[in-house]
Amino acid sequence: MGRPIPQDVITSDRQATAIIARAKLKGSAVRYSTKFVRPLEQAENRFLQVLLTRFTLQRTGQRTHLALRFGRDTDAIWTGQAKDYIKNHAPNFAKNAAVYQRSLDAVLVDQTESTLAFHDQDFPFRYCSGGALPVLRMGDREFYALFYREIHPVGWNIANGGSDSCAELLAPLATMERELREELVVIEPKRKLRYVFTWGDGTLEDRAEFALARRVWGHAHPDQDIAGFEPRPLPLKWLDGPDTLSVGIGTEPAVDIGGCWLNINASDFGIELDKVVWINVDPDAILVDGEMFDDTVLDRPVGLFDVDRMDRLMRSGESRFIPDIYFHHGVRRLGSGFEKDITTAFTNSLRKEKVRTPAEISYFKKLARKFDLCPVTRAILVRAAGLTKQATATKASTDASRKPEIFISCGHGDEALARRIYNFVTTEKRKSAFFYEEDQRSVWGRGIDDALCSANCLIVAGTDPRRMNRPWPKYEWGSFKDAILNRRKPRTAKLIPFVVGIKPERIPWALQGHKAVVCTDIPSGLHELDRLL
Repeated sequence: MGRPIPQDVITSDRQATAIIARAKLKGSAVRYSTKFVRPLEQAENRFLQVLLTRFTLQRTGQRTHLALRFGRDTDAIWTGQAKDYIKNHAPNFAKNAAVYQRSLDAVLVDQTESTLAFHDQDFPFRYCSGGALPVLRMGDREFYALFYREIHPVGWNIANGGSDSCAELLAPLATMERELREELVVIEPKRKLRYVFTWGDGTLEDRAEFALARRVWGHAHPDQDIAGFEPRPLPLKWLDGPDTLSVGIGTEPAVDIGGCWLNINASDFGIELDKVVWINVDPDAILVDGEMFDDTVLDRPVGLFDVDRMDRLMRSGESRFIPDIYFHHGVRRLGSGFEKDITTAFTNSLRKEKVRTPAEISYFKKLARKFDLCPVTRAILVRAAGLTKQATATKASTDASRKPEIFISCGHGDEALARRIYNFVTTEKRKSAFFYEEDQRSVWGRGIDDALCSANCLIVAGTDPRRMNRPWPKYEWGSFKDAILNRRKPRTAKLIPFVVGIKPERIPWALQGHKAVVCTDIPSGLHELDRLL
């Protein structure tokens, strides 16, 4: 077990003085112990990370497995200030961090080593954070969406943050989803629409802190009172990474988590699990940073970086990244004005809103290298950049001479039914169609979104509602339905569930408002489909 964290980390002299000052103002002689009574801003559970001095990494091919375990009595930090305390008190921190980072990169990035057994009582790693790298499709372009960070490490960051409960320590993917929904707010002010990311079951879910952020934003920007905007569902597609995690607490069985990207940064002594998330948004959408700091929405700039251009910059070793487009104060701006905005208006807003201390603002102003990527962001972009190459190698059943009129979607296990529908549509009806078999899907789905944009009809093929609700088909028919609702497609566009052996009431709820083909055999279903087309 590492050395215990002194009480001055948990409750600083300034905070203890504040408690006494408040007691004096109230005329009270009571001096409560800070062991039991603390200011609300500290008592509120919003940051929790355990300090680990032992873990193992094992790489097999492209997959790396992290195994760790901690106890109920393991040292933990619950305030951001404790990070600086740890760095300042760990012996030879900078030197050891550089050594450990080389060992970590050998397994995770360079893949020259297959095993790492870490153990150092004097160098704890913080577990855990969760992050999401959003890839936004806007019109016919794809962008990485990154958030500008003005405190160490300064630069562009993904949507990430620490766990805020013991439960999240055992379910870091929940931290990842929460951070994305907290930080990335998508709105259309002209139409007074607010987009809400769907969760795993396709439903919408709100949280008290999200609602508070919307109200605070509305007070600061009366022309964009997003609390009163109409909510609209926005489908997400989480793209699995190659890595896995096994985490246990005490003597309880370990929890296995897969489909993520491991990101371990020694200079920030943090262990993070990340994923890539694919989002199709309207070209007129405005992006807002909704993360709260005390009673203020941070409203950091959100930058969009063309995926292909960013991948080229990464391969060239670039360390200065200016976005193609960025959003600040709810306004869309060209990237050419970003540097000036950061050095003037943004710095002034930090001082005005008092979200950063004078020392933090001074550090930011003096920093020469302001436009690099944060280490976590650089690591996941390096590891994930190779996936974009697969987007240009997509193989689909489609008529190459013209854009597809019909998109055929299905979950794994229903490819045979979808293939029958595709053959009927292209042969009997002489229409161009797009059908992507499960084992042919590209990781990024660029070809899928191109076909979704051009199609005026989408057919969802299914013999089991669970297959229709799997991530890829749900993203496809959810995005198509969203395009109809938001008038990116004409009202004449058709969304047709084609189900065999499923009762109408068992069709996924979000599809039940559309005319469906419900049959017990495929030939009769194709006859009914002919009528609907």
